[in-house]
Amino acid sequence: MQTIFLAALIWAWALTPESLVFVDKGGGLSGLAMIAYLGFGCILAMLCSSVIHDRRLKDTGKVSDYEVLLRMYGRLVSISLVFGGRVPLLLLASTGMLVTAGFAFNEIYLYWFPNFLFASLLLGAIGLINLFKEKYALFLQLVSAVLVFAALLILILHGGGGNGLAGSGTAPAAGRGFDLSLLVLGFISFLGFDFHRSTGETRVVFFSLVSVFGLLSLWVWLMVGHVAADTLATVDVAYMFAARSVAGEEGRYVMGAAVIGGVVCGVNGLFIVVRRCFEDIARELHGRYGRHHNSVMVGIFVLIIEIMMLGGVAGEGVLRLQIRASIVLWLCYLLSRVIAGGHLLRQKRCRKGWLGYGLAPLLVLMALVLVFQRGGWHYLIEFVAVIVAATVLLSFAWMKVAERLKEKRL
Repeated sequence: MQTIFLAALIWAWALTPESLVFVDKGGGLSGLAMIAYLGFGCILAMLCSSVIHDRRLKDTGKVSDYEVLLRMYGRLVSISLVFGGRVPLLLLASTGMLVTAGFAFNEIYLYWFPNFLFASLLLGAIGLINLFKEKYALFLQLVSAVLVFAALLILILHGGGGNGLAGSGTAPAAGRGFDLSLLVLGFISFLGFDFHRSTGETRVVFFSLVSVFGLLSLWVWLMVGHVAADTLATVDVAYMFAARSVAGEEGRYVMGAAVIGGVVCGVNGLFIVVRRCFEDIARELHGRYGRHHNSVMVGIFVLIIEIMMLGGVAGEGVLRLQIRASIVLWLCYLLSRVIAGGHLLRQKRCRKGWLGYGLAPLLVLMALVLVFQRGGWHYLIEFVAVIVAATVLLSFAWMKVAERLKEKRL
């Protein structure tokens, strides 16, 4: 049973509307070639996972990502890496996704129900579940992931081979050639393969990645067959066009369930991951992590997301840039883990350590492409710099508070 919970956590990002937008845009720009880009992304995710989750990284018992980073970079850098790589994605991506769920519920199911009220209620429900034991949040993760899988498969099976729209003049031009930015989109569609903290679970990770690759490949096939290429490449809710095309009004209802379920899957998964990271750091700094610590952490993050939603952040175009910046920070965090894993494996005279060193330049290249591939890179770099500075200051402050508390206890 633990295996299926682990798979649902790995699927957390891949099943979100944000991930579908990436895949749809790739399908609009390259057609069915996007499946090849997804295949590359899946293989790269497997290789990274094989390094960061290698069982030889643990000496006794289980080892957390933070403990691996701690051995390599020291306390301040490790805490800063965890903060920067996890928290911005939780706050920014969750804000955007929750508003998407609110609009979906309002426009598909109940027109009279305020969309921001639904988003707030959904956030409150996810936050409330995460206040209790982790098993309840994991159960919600599994239910939401299965819902999205089922909804998308229903539309894929209903859609069949498509109606030939993508074969018209709006199809991607033949011979577009290799596109590095689509390679990056293919990889970040699998963001989440590093969301679990156990080592020696590579078979489960590989199964999870292959299964979601199969689903997303079929989804590309459906979208290319039913939605014009220019619509796929430019419209963020192109999946609604496909749902209506293959199943009419009923298709919209099914897609609405997939969107809301995907938001729950993504936001809840991010809460679980950040909760685990804070638990690992708190146990190392304070020697314990009680329920009240978790309640404070969840409460603060729920409040921040709620304030951003009420403040209209999700309605501003800058949020897209900020989410992109948070993904760049995630890539940097993944880069640090791959380097640390490779270095520690080399210390154990394991040949796989060289793989970690080999993957590092590729991850750096992807981060650079994500920064410079579109407009707004000046703002993105400034935003990343502010986040890095803030995370270092917060990490330093937490360390000092922990030291003071230890001195008082002594």
